[in-house]
Amino acid sequence: MKGRTSGLIGICSLILSVVFLSRNITGYSIANLTQTSLNFAGIVFFLVGLLCSFIYMKSPYLLLKRDNANLHNISQVDIKKFVDIADIKKGMYILDAMCGKSEIGQEIEKIDGVKLYLSDNAKFQLDEAKKVIKNAKFFTASVLDMPFKNNYFDRVFIKSGVYEVPKKNQVKLYKEVLRVLKPKGLFLNWTFLLNKNNQKFFQDIVRNKDKSAGFEDLFKNRYFMTKDEVYEDIKKAGFRNIKFYDLNIYYTLSTKKWCEVDFQGDKAKKVKLGNFIMEQIGGKDIIGMEVIIEKGDIKLKIPALISIAIK
Repeated sequence: MKGRTSGLIGICSLILSVVFLSRNITGYSIANLTQTSLNFAGIVFFLVGLLCSFIYMKSPYLLLKRDNANLHNISQVDIKKFVDIADIKKGMYILDAMCGKSEIGQEIEKIDGVKLYLSDNAKFQLDEAKKVIKNAKFFTASVLDMPFKNNYFDRVFIKSGVYEVPKKNQVKLYKEVLRVLKPKGLFLNWTFLLNKNNQKFFQDIVRNKDKSAGFEDLFKNRYFMTKDEVYEDIKKAGFRNIKFYDLNIYYTLSTKKWCEVDFQGDKAKKVKLGNFIMEQIGGKDIIGMEVIIEKGDIKLKIPALISIAIK
């Protein structure tokens, strides 16, 4: 609703700006206000209109305070499993890149003596992280061009982030992570475990959802990688000893939760998405993921792909 409200306020403000500035064209005044007062009111409404129109035209995704851990049904126990395999020691420099609200950072902050850094390109996400994490440094930055020195971090984490970057830039992302890592530093990556049999099925569903939600940037740019693509791209970036870990972690995506969050309660969009999913299934089994059909909800249960690579 915030996006729609901004758009409505923007239109009304621009109309009012024209009304108040109309004396400059027609010679007619409003409520016997002076020319100075009319111009001032007109300019204020014009600026408010521009600001609200700008907010409305930005992806609605940036207006939502999404809790991805909850949306993906990821628990803090799952987060701890991921952090534990990093073998973090006192005095290490740790980066949670593409951190969002940083469930990773919340877990790492519990470890004594670490130097914790959080970065994300969305300031409002960092603002949310600051509410719960006190002992960290925060940076608003793109993961493709991070403001850190070469060979700076002992560990770099990315959870549920690489697929937000266009396919053509994913190797570049891994190279940037490689740059900021110290020699023998670890890159820990968490994404969906997909294969050539289910990648297109999943990609098409998420793209359909993003388009319905008005997330144009995500619709155009998101690319969900297969396990083979993750391995090849990380290797191409220059990492070595790439290993995958089965931590028994699963994403559970739900049309009901998508409706509540991304569709902002629009049940018609939920029904439309559900119909699209059923069409894609077409009575066949989807290898590598579980489709759970419940009354009023369709869930996709997908294993998490956890990898560690060494610089």
